[in-house]
Amino acid sequence: MSTPNEPPKTTLALRAPGNTGLQVSEVALGTWGIGAGAYGPVTTAQFEDTVRAAWDAGITTFDVSPSWGDGIAEKRLGLALGEDLNKATLVVRAGQMMSEGRLQGHF
Repeated sequence: MSTPNEPPKTTLALRAPGNTGLQVSEVALGTWGIGAGAYGPVTTAQFEDTVRAAWDAGITTFDVSPSWGDGIAEKRLGLALGEDLNKATLVVRAGQMMSEGRLQGHF
């Protein structure tokens, strides 16, 4: 796997959504399952290995939300990408938070 500051070893096609001028990888890595533990516990090392493998495969777009694992997904993604974070595109979600064990709108 790559280390921070190395370019991805393979490259996926990039696309520009609308007229934003952004270039995003055609495939994104969603972090709900590994950030919120939706399919069972995920260690920090497993999360980081998954993100680095995605980066190596050319994925530069990551889907993350503060409500996934109560911010764990965002924190771990930042750690895993390290200095590559400034080259990544993050699809972020806002307006929901956990309160009393329930996901609630907070707009």
